[in-house]
Amino acid sequence: MAFSLAAASVMGGESAFGGGYALSHESNITRVSVDPRPEWIQQIFGGLVYQEHTVDVNAQLLAQVEKRNYLRNVYADDVGVFLNGAGVWTMSPQFLSWSFEELYREARVDITAPDVPSNRSKSSTLNTGPEVNLRLDAIDWAVLGARYGRFDIVGPGDNVHYSAYARWVHQVSPLTSLSLNYEPMRVYFESGASYSRVLREDRFLRFDTRSLPNSLVIDAGTTRVTREGTPDLTGQLLRMTAARQLTSDVALQAAYVNQYSDTFTDTLRGVTSATVPGEAVLLPGTDVISGDIYHNRRGELAYVNGQPDSSMAYALRGYVRRIDYQQQTSYDNDERAGRIDWAWRYSGRTQIYAYASYLKRTFRNVDPNQPPPTLVPNQKDVERNTTVGATWGVGQNVTVSFEGGPLERATTGTQGGSVDWRAMLLLGYSTGPLYTVRSRR
Repeated sequence: MAFSLAAASVMGGESAFGGGYALSHESNITRVSVDPRPEWIQQIFGGLVYQEHTVDVNAQLLAQVEKRNYLRNVYADDVGVFLNGAGVWTMSPQFLSWSFEELYREARVDITAPDVPSNRSKSSTLNTGPEVNLRLDAIDWAVLGARYGRFDIVGPGDNVHYSAYARWVHQVSPLTSLSLNYEPMRVYFESGASYSRVLREDRFLRFDTRSLPNSLVIDAGTTRVTREGTPDLTGQLLRMTAARQLTSDVALQAAYVNQYSDTFTDTLRGVTSATVPGEAVLLPGTDVISGDIYHNRRGELAYVNGQPDSSMAYALRGYVRRIDYQQQTSYDNDERAGRIDWAWRYSGRTQIYAYASYLKRTFRNVDPNQPPPTLVPNQKDVERNTTVGATWGVGQNVTVSFEGGPLERATTGTQGGSVDWRAMLLLGYSTGPLYTVRSRR
């Protein structure tokens, strides 16, 4: 049912290991409007977390393997792998470093269909390369970097990225800097795209101030996208991220983006930061695999009250987003989503928790000559997920968890809505708080 190895100090780092067994029941696992099919699912998983924050290495890695067994054979048994890691190796202080980012997971393929096992595909996002800092004087320096990236999925749509960046940085004060930036990226599509090569060039001015724990980063400039055999795209680039610690327990975070983007670039936002341990605070958008270029406009806000060791904690998150694809215009959509998380920690690992999420998506430019044929003009999809659960700590390392709730989907499209009532019992073993025992499918 479970396995573990003791947390240990390795090369100046910390690690934790664990695993678990889960038995789940879903009343409508295919999430259809008629003839729902119930299913029992067994899951056995094990994973580890390693982090190191030293002078030479700043890294964090989460890896987990999960075996799923569908007892009524509605879907075929499978094995899932989740890998989320980022690191920076400083080979020469203030001169040469090497960065690495990797995210391996399952992602949704068809945004218009329910999120079921048959509508998911395994994908890998890799980005790695060197960075050189050239100090010009006490307040000015240049930064040169290069990256090799790959976006691989099970199915069509693989692509390779070669990118670079050049920055001239001026230190306004010990905590504030201004920089001029040029970032070209060449993308080679191996299959599943209307063009084989794309060149994206970002030119922008960056304002960066970090009076920890508060921060503000603003990028403003332009983007040019050159596609083989199609007209060039030009548009503004505007990005902003801000964090404000209102009190010792209360934090406010905000972000805004307006730029041309792609699945590879946006997936990198989900990679755990090498300098900020823990999971992302902001709410991710719908994670969909696509080889198309799209115009992304998104604003998000998060309010967090409580620390990891607080007896009571809650968080409010929300975003609005507008996506305009360049080829698959039938997928153009407006998306609005929000989520509420709440937890009451009795002692140690014993807690009661609940969360509720809401998402509304409207498809604007449905073309009957483009797939999928199931879309209708101005189709609206609404997804709701409500879960209540409890975890009991049995001894220092063993936990027993139970959770359940409905997953609802309503749509004005031809597929119809659905309700899936889910319940899960989980037995877990973890050697430390770094590794949380749960499914990461």
